[in-house]
Amino acid sequence: SDQEDLLIAKYMAMGMWVYYPYKKREYQEVSSEEKFTVPIANGVNFVGRIDGRVLQNDKWWVRELKTTGLNQRQFEGRCQTSAQGTGYVWAEIKLGYDIKGILYDYIKKPLLRKGINETADEFGRRIINDYKVRPKLYYNRYFSYRTPVDLYHFEEDTKLLAADIIRATENNTFYRNQDQCWNFGSCCPYHCVCFSE
Repeated sequence: SDQEDLLIAKYMAMGMWVYYPYKKREYQEVSSEEKFTVPIANGVNFVGRIDGRVLQNDKWWVRELKTTGLNQRQFEGRCQTSAQGTGYVWAEIKLGYDIKGILYDYIKKPLLRKGINETADEFGRRIINDYKVRPKLYYNRYFSYRTPVDLYHFEEDTKLLAADIIRATENNTFYRNQDQCWNFGSCCPYHCVCFSE
C-alpha cells in the first residue's frame, strides 16, 4: 500500500504542476525563499522564511503557495486570520518593505476516491485529468490584507509570548501543548519526552 500511496502522490503532484495556471512571470520583481529575523524583546527574535516577496502593479505582497483540502470559503476564511501570514507581513514591514498583504496562490487537493477495481495507475491518471478539466475547482488566487490594527495586535501578542518564553527559560518551567501532539497527521517527535516522568 505504501507503493500505491507514493504512486498516487506522484500523479497528484504532476496534476498540480502540469496545469498550474500561474507559471508565467507576471511580477515586476520577485524575491524568493528569503529568511528574516526581527528582534522582539530581551534576546527573543521572530525568525522565519517567506515563500516570496513579489511586486505586482507597483504593490509589494508576501506570496504564499499552499495546498489545501478545504473548500474555497473555508480556506480563504482562514487566510484572513492566519497568524503566519500576519507575522510575515509584520516582519517584512519591520524590515522596511511596504507590504500590502499576502497573495495566496493555492491548489486544492483532489477529493476523488479510488474505485474498487481501479489500479493506482488508473486512479492517478484520473486525478491528472481532473486537474486538467476542472482548473477553476483546483487553482485559486486570494489577496488577504492586514490592517494596522491587525499588525498591532500581532506585535502585542508576540511580545506576551516572548515574555512567556523568557520566564519559562529563566525558571525552567515549560508547559505542554497537547493540541500539537498529532498535528500534520503524525505523532510529534517529542511525544515520548512530554509523556514520560
